[in-house]
Parts: sequence; structure tokens; C-alpha cells
Amino acid sequence: MTGSPKAPIPPPPSPALRVPRGEVAGKIQTQINEGGALLTSQVGSEDELDALIAKQQIWFDYSKDLLCQLFSSPAIAEEYSAAVYRTTYVSPGFERIVKSFREYVQTYVTRLRSIQRRLELFEVMDERAVTTPSMCAPHLGTETVNMRKKLFVSHASNDKVIIDSLVDDILHGALAIRLSEIFCTTTDGTKIKSGDDWRTSIQKAIEGSQIVLLIITPNYKESEICMCEMGAAWMSSAQVIPLIVEPITYETVGVLQQPKQVEKLLDEKSLDRLRDVVQEVLRIDPKEIKSDRWTGKKRDFLTKANAHIKAKPYRPPLGRLEYETAIRDKNDLQAAVESLKQENRKLDAILAEVKQAKDRTVVAEIEERHKEHDEMGRFKELCANVSEKLSAFRPIIRGILFGAVSGKELSINRLAYDEELTAAISQDYITERLDPDWETTKVMRELRKAVDELSSFIDEDAGSEFPSAYEEQFTAPLSIGNIDFWREAFKRSVLIS
Repeated sequence: MTGSPKAPIPPPPSPALRVPRGEVAGKIQTQINEGGALLTSQVGSEDELDALIAKQQIWFDYSKDLLCQLFSSPAIAEEYSAAVYRTTYVSPGFERIVKSFREYVQTYVTRLRSIQRRLELFEVMDERAVTTPSMCAPHLGTETVNMRKKLFVSHASNDKVIIDSLVDDILHGALAIRLSEIFCTTTDGTKIKSGDDWRTSIQKAIEGSQIVLLIITPNYKESEICMCEMGAAWMSSAQVIPLIVEPITYETVGVLQQPKQVEKLLDEKSLDRLRDVVQEVLRIDPKEIKSDRWTGKKRDFLTKANAHIKAKPYRPPLGRLEYETAIRDKNDLQAAVESLKQENRKLDAILAEVKQAKDRTVVAEIEERHKEHDEMGRFKELCANVSEKLSAFRPIIRGILFGAVSGKELSINRLAYDEELTAAISQDYITERLDPDWETTKVMRELRKAVDELSSFIDEDAGSEFPSAYEEQFTAPLSIGNIDFWREAFKRSVLIS
């Protein structure tokens, strides 16, 4: 008994364009251009090659996903991503590996060009059909699902304790954002899935997010990965919200953030403004954010974060002005050292000359002739010693020390230098009344000793001819109680207001 013949399986529908043809051509051209940039990149080391391969993988994955979104079926994406068989060598050298890599990239660039040239052969779907999901979606796997995050938290891994509390208490607990909608590399439930390429996952998460939070701490600014995330965030279409944590300030946050609206993470009013922005951008129903719950969770977060920072305080960052001052001080100190070396060579010459003299009268004449140089050398040595001790302090703290040594009444603007003053008080360099603490720390005891030795030399040891010799080389008055003397003889910046 023969059965009825089976109906033939219809062929799969031909791929069609989901967006206008010109737009498709432009997007593919962008990927072709990026592939061309990969081909012309200079490669001089294995590290550079590894970095280029990482960029190529991101470019390849994005191109494949893009084709899935532009066409109605996965056929074109599969055509593009079909396996490429590379030339292999028994003992490949570095140049051959680079050549093989370029041939590999060139294959995919050529495929993109081929697809672009054939665009006129594809029909454009009407608007109603475009609203249906792409048939490509099932073929994208978890990689595309992972990129559909609403909020990306860019942070340093060393700040995990603070970030966990931010996610648990604020974003999820108070704002009712699902953990599956948050991308955070250190918090459970929001991490990169095992087996995923972390670079690709991060890039796609940023590109797909509506909001990117930049949690800028000293740890963040020291992280190369965080700096890359920051740059990628500003290049994306997401709402970027920089949130700083002290000792990062509006001045030290960095030039990239300065033109932007920067908030303080550990400030209640800043958190309220963050809530308003997140609620607006993510279209969170106001009913989801209960007032009492928000207040409670906000305070829980602030308590946990502040307690963690108190237990493990950040090191104060070095601002641009302080960095430039430190470099200038370093150069001045090197010049002082070189000057001392020259004085030492003169003394060696004197000693050699004395050794050759056999008459005591001649020796006395030699000593008298060089006495002036000996005093100047000793003076500069004492000044260099004080200068080296002063290098441990910020300019405003040097101003406080000058006031104490000189006995002069100075008015210090506490608000303008609150960060520097607080740090010096915590290190026991000064008291809360802004008086020097000469006894508690070794640094301060050594500075006091160095200043006393110089003062004793000026007042008691230097001969009557020394002031004249001093005036030939210096313009400031020869007085340790004069601020211009400190700036010129010690070669250190000193602030007093």
C-alpha cells in the first residue's frame, strides 16, 4: 500500500532588508572601514598583536549581530561568519602569524563588501513586517541576551564592598531595578557569565545600556580598564552619570568629567537626584519607589559605604597643581644636589693643595683664602637638608610651619584648604588648632632639628664676611623668619593664605 506523497518542504524565504537600503549600506560601510583600520594597524610585538586580535573579535561579533538585525533571516549573518581556514605553518615566526591574521581579517572584510554590493538584490520589508522580531534572534544565544541591560555600573573591582551595597540597597532594593537588568562585574546576579569574553561582554553591555554609572574613586582612576569603560560610555548613547567618592573632588575628577554634571555618591541630595534621573530614563513607575523605603535604603547604603571607607581609607589623589609643584621641587632639589657636588669637588681641591703645603704659614693662608667658600658650602648643605625635610608637606602646611618658626601671626583659610589640613591633622603634623606638632612624628622632629641647625649657623657660626658672600648669590634677606628666604634658599613653594 503506497501512501500519499509528502508535500515538498518549501524553501526558506529569501532574506529581506529590515531597514532602508541606504541605511544598511552605511552601517556595513562603517564595519568595512573598521576592518580596514585593523588591516593597516602597526604590529611590532606579541602584546600589540594580542590587543589587535581582541579588537578583531569585537569587530567580528558586532558585524555578525548587525547583519542579524539588518536582515530578516540569519542566512546573511551565517554567510558572513562561515568558518575561515587559515594557512598553518610547522614553525610559524612572528611575521607569519601577523600575515595569517591579516589574511583572516581580509576575508571578512571581503565578505562584507560582497554583501554590500548585493544590497539591490534584496527587497525592503514594509513597516508592518519590520515590527516583527528578527528570525536571527534565536541564533544569537546568551551573548545578545547579556547585552540587553538597562544600567551599567562602571567601577573598580577593589571597590566591591561599596558597589555591592549600591546595587543591593539603591538600584535593586530602593529603585526596584531587576538584577538581570543591571550589568556589574563584581556583584552576584549581574556578573559576566562563565565562558563569555569579558571584553566583548563589557563593550556590548555599555552599547546596550540606557544609563551608565561611573563610580569614580582613587581605585577607579588607577585602573586602565575603568578608564577604557569611561571613554566607551561617553561615546555611547547612554545617559552617563559620574559619581565621585572623596578624596576625589570636582577639581581632581579629571578633564573628561569637568564639563559634565558630576554628583557625589555618598551625598543624600546627590542620591536623590540620581533617583530622579534613573526613574525618568528607565520609566520606572513612581509607585514602585516608596518614599519610606527609599529613605531607609539610602541611609543603609551610606552607613555601609562610610563605615567601609573609614576602615580602609583611600590615599589622597595628587592634583595637577600639586604634581607640577612636586616635579618642580624635584628638579630644584636635583640642582641643589649638583651644586653640593661641585662644592665638594672644590673642597677636594683645597685638601689636595693643603697636603702639598709644608709651611704652616702657607697652610693658614690657604685656609683663610677658602674659608668663605667653606661657610657658603655649609650653608647650602643645611638649606638642602631643610628643603628635603619640607618635601613631605603640602605648600599650605609649609606656610603653617613657616608661621611657627618665624613667630608671625598668619591667617589660614580653612575652607579653601580643608582637604590638605585634614590630611596633615590625621598624620599628626599639625594640631586641630593648626599649630605644628613637633614631637609626635619622626618627620616633624627631624624637620625641627634641621631648622634649628640652620638657624644656629646663621646666628652664631657664620663669620662676619658671610652676609656679604650670601648677598652675592641670594636676593632674599638672610633671615629664617622671612618667607622669601624660605622660597629662595629652600627652593620650596610656601602658601600662607
